Amino acid sequence: MFGYIKINKPQLRICEYDAYKSLYCGLCKQLDKKYGFWARFTLNYDFTFLALLAIATTKNAPVIDKAHCPFNPFKKINSCHNNKEIEFSADVAMLMLYYKLIDTANDETFFKQTLAKLSILCLKHSYKKAKTSQPQIDVLMRDYMDTQRKLEQEKCTSTDEISHPTADMLGNIFANLTQNTIEKPALYRMGYFMGKYIYLCDAIDDVEEDLKKNNYNVLNLQNTENITDKYAIAKNSVYLSIAEAQNAFNLLTIYHFEPIIENILFLGLKDNVDYIFMNKNNKKTKCKRTKRLEINND
Repeated sequence: MFGYIKINKPQLRICEYDAYKSLYCGLCKQLDKKYGFWARFTLNYDFTFLALLAIATTKNAPVIDKAHCPFNPFKKINSCHNNKEIEFSADVAMLMLYYKLIDTANDETFFKQTLAKLSILCLKHSYKKAKTSQPQIDVLMRDYMDTQRKLEQEKCTSTDEISHPTADMLGNIFANLTQNTIEKPALYRMGYFMGKYIYLCDAIDDVEEDLKKNNYNVLNLQNTENITDKYAIAKNSVYLSIAEAQNAFNLLTIYHFEPIIENILFLGLKDNVDYIFMNKNNKKTKCKRTKRLEINND
């Protein structure tokens, strides 16, 4: 996951924001406890959301305690820890990092490939621990990587087809959050469309860089040379994915943190898409200004 599942902070109450931060802190501590200090740097908002949803769909109330943080040593902060749902999210984060590095080692430049291969060697022990804890998720991710790589090698031009492996993987991870057979389909559908959302946001973010480096990006293979049209295709699909994830969420029974999850799904996801496009437009404006200045100077 890539850090695209974020809260809309201004619309959260202070107590809700504090609860969200306690989960973020708890996941950070769990990564350190199980995988070592450097594992903390794998933490992002997507895995925090996974922990949030995992706890929200169970009846057991989360325990939040005061704890010290190495990044803020002079102040105790709220932390939700010693929790199997947070441990699950930490395991998924470690597995995701490992397979992301394998992908980098296969596809990137020589320097990045070398760095990724060294990182894989350093992470071998942590990967084995995560694999032992979550063997089903490990198989799921391995299959996802193989399918994704095959589609990219075939230069897949369909945004639906290329985003399916990521969507299916996240759908199955979400479905693993419960043993309730009634809730599983809704969790899978919610995860499926959030996975599609993540894939497309990443494609939008990287479209210009991938074009320069001649890397695969489904948006650069669309039947249009106009970058605005490429963005429009992706934007419509992203908004549809958000709406479908919202619909699936409405079918779930939520025991904890409902206002926070609603904030993310109904405000945060769209805000993130708008922010990506705002940055794209700002870059275009800067380029136009630079060209005008060059022309005027000549």
